Amino acid sequence: MMLRWLALLSCFLLTKTALAQDAAAWKRAGNDLLAAQQYQPALEAFQKAEKNSPADAETLTNIGICHYHLHHPEQAEAQLLAALHAKKAPPPLNFIYLAKLHQARLDFEKAVDFYKQFLKKTPADHPWRPAVKDEIRRCATGLHLRRLPPFAAVLPLADLNTSADEYHPLTSPSGQERLYFSATGRSANGSDIFYTEVKAGDWSAPKPLNRFINGAGHETALGFDDSGTSLYFFRRETPEFGQILVDTFREDLLQGTLFFEAFSGPMRPGEGDCAPFFSTTASCFSPAGGWVASAVSTST
Repeated sequence: MMLRWLALLSCFLLTKTALAQDAAAWKRAGNDLLAAQQYQPALEAFQKAEKNSPADAETLTNIGICHYHLHHPEQAEAQLLAALHAKKAPPPLNFIYLAKLHQARLDFEKAVDFYKQFLKKTPADHPWRPAVKDEIRRCATGLHLRRLPPFAAVLPLADLNTSADEYHPLTSPSGQERLYFSATGRSANGSDIFYTEVKAGDWSAPKPLNRFINGAGHETALGFDDSGTSLYFFRRETPEFGQILVDTFREDLLQGTLFFEAFSGPMRPGEGDCAPFFSTTASCFSPAGGWVASAVSTST
């Protein structure tokens, strides 16, 4: 009987050792992928490590970091909080990412608390401390601004705002008093791109862009290039497929509207990149509650 128990105990210890070795190997792989900003494969590696060695604070933290960069805030917070209750203390980076999550929600008080936790758990010469102190100052500014009385009103624009959903306004970069925006519910298609111009001191009734751009799918204007001669727009033809295209306003109208170029940029969707922002786009308009709205200052 004793020999049988010894054999079972030996098998158990060997299995536990093998699982621990597998967990360590997956953690090393995950760390390498995370350092290379390969967030999705890193997440999968860390999840396998956590499966073989549950409740490891470092692994849970890294899973949370991967979710954060893949734009999964709820999953990120759940894993980062779980790391706080693990047997060992989590790495200080855990507190930075919890702070970032709360800062993004404008919950500045909790963000500051987590940033201070990081400062308490790191030595005075830690290279990240200056950046963390800057973030605490930004949170303090956010708290100050939140206490100030409103200084702007958001008003609908006549003929532009309807019961449909108008969004993503873009002012023309060519200097013309023209406004582009996207909308759903104004046509039989899912969404289309429209433009309006200032005439006699007021905005004209919106008109859709040509039918080659506004196809049967969903189109959304994204931005312009520096010269204002190329429009970047998103077209989703099916729920599973969409792409960013470029309308270059060529002199040959038929060629320019039938053969759109695909956008080429540094985006890596498989690593969590989404919702590109074109920094050359400048707009004095901001969408609020589905409105293409103008911000009107009421301060003196």
